[in-house]
Amino acid sequence: MTDNDNSDFETAAEILSTINLQYNDEYETKVEKLFSCWSGVVGENLAKFSNPQQFSSDGKLFIKCSNSVVANEIFNIKTEINKKLKEEAKKIALNGFKYIRITYNG
Repeated sequence: MTDNDNSDFETAAEILSTINLQYNDEYETKVEKLFSCWSGVVGENLAKFSNPQQFSSDGKLFIKCSNSVVANEIFNIKTEINKKLKEEAKKIALNGFKYIRITYNG
């Protein structure tokens, strides 16, 4: 392999790295948009005591609740929440959202 061949390979790797960074930035922006609609989805009262923490690669949105009462309230309406969040994810072209996962400091 000549130096030119190696140089071309490095250039391809750099290009792929740049594309990956652009994809990650775009993906993170979409996740932030999904997070920002939380209070509109669950309402101001529940949003005061809960918030999205992480969007996993397998489509789970982890919701952290301040206590078990809030976690239970969200659990009771999670079907409605999931439906609304799927609609929001579709609007912002965030593919792969499946459902919420509820956690709390207990």
